[in-house]
Amino acid sequence: MLFNLVAGGAAFLLGVLLLYFSAVQRTRVQRYQQLRRWSARELAEQPPPDGTVLEIGGRIVCDSPITAAQSRQACVFFLSQVRERVEETTVQENRRTGRPDREVRTFHRNLEEFTDRVPFQIDDGTGRVGVDPFQAAIEGKRVVDRFQVASAAAPPLPAPAGAAGAPPPAGSLRILGTRHDEVILAPDQTVTVFGAFVRRDGQPWIQKGATPAGLFLITPRTRDEVTAEAAKAMRFWLIAGTASCLFGVVAFLLGFR
Repeated sequence: MLFNLVAGGAAFLLGVLLLYFSAVQRTRVQRYQQLRRWSARELAEQPPPDGTVLEIGGRIVCDSPITAAQSRQACVFFLSQVRERVEETTVQENRRTGRPDREVRTFHRNLEEFTDRVPFQIDDGTGRVGVDPFQAAIEGKRVVDRFQVASAAAPPLPAPAGAAGAPPPAGSLRILGTRHDEVILAPDQTVTVFGAFVRRDGQPWIQKGATPAGLFLITPRTRDEVTAEAAKAMRFWLIAGTASCLFGVVAFLLGFR
């Protein structure tokens, strides 16, 4: 009875949280759908008020690109990561049997992380618009994705003295290898930019809006693709949240029987 009450209450609260996630995604869908797509010519000839959030798409142009850390490619943005994949073995005493239980888990730890970005322009065929990418959420193109196995495999973990065949001591670590990842935005790459419009020295620019929660996304995907992903997440959280709430109500009611 008590278990049903606790489980029902927990499931109901979890469902409410999942429904909140669904509402957040629904807000994202509506925000993207309401945005107007502008051309560079329209922004130059009949610009909207400063701070207007809009969409523009085209080809990246940059006279002074930077160089990515790993691939050494010219780009306007890169995020480079080097992470170790580590295997950790722990031993804990099983309280029921009194015997040691051996658990093995793997995880990654950062060795290096570098990122940089520079302003660039979007050329949509009607003109150019400047983009200040600082504080933007950026979805780039993955150019490095490899796993390098450790050059020398770690020797078997030693057993404690006098305990032949015993499991390794708690906290034993073994490096399995190194993962290298790098994402970039390169000149001539086609992207879509969602952000706030401003005029700088009479020229149109897109940047982060005045509010911290303002939309500012640079992505190689189209608006339809971004919206479809948010709509899919919205439906998933809605179904999961509704099911969790219903289960919680049923379990809670059964607790009173």
